[in-house]
Amino acid sequence: MNERTQGFVVVTESYKKERNRRKTAAMKKRSLYCAAALLTVILVLIFNTANIANAGTRGSERYKYFTSIEVQAGTSLWDIAEEYNLIFVPLQDKFDETLKTPASDYWLWDGVHPTEAGHELIGREWLKGFATVNL
Repeated sequence: MNERTQGFVVVTESYKKERNRRKTAAMKKRSLYCAAALLTVILVLIFNTANIANAGTRGSERYKYFTSIEVQAGTSLWDIAEEYNLIFVPLQDKFDETLKTPASDYWLWDGVHPTEAGHELIGREWLKGFATVNL
């Protein structure tokens, strides 16, 4: 057995071989993880690019492309949402209903801007509105 002293530790050839084997195994494992991560990124980019490329086409059922909206007198948000196949969440109706309670400053701190509770109400209404969407 070939032994050599390095400081106070006796290092044998078998120890060196085992250490090198572990380092090699760790490098292979790391390389495999990096390759898997790279492949995942490439696949996400490929599929996401395909979705983006199809998003604005006339044949796309999922998205309707528009760059600007010309609003005519008398046009409501409901009309715009319906025309462009958008989701309209009627927050004003919900706030009108909740402000009938005596503590209206619980929802809006100045009558216009929502408090934390008001923001939570908005979030719940958005979740209800988007729960009907099939993506």
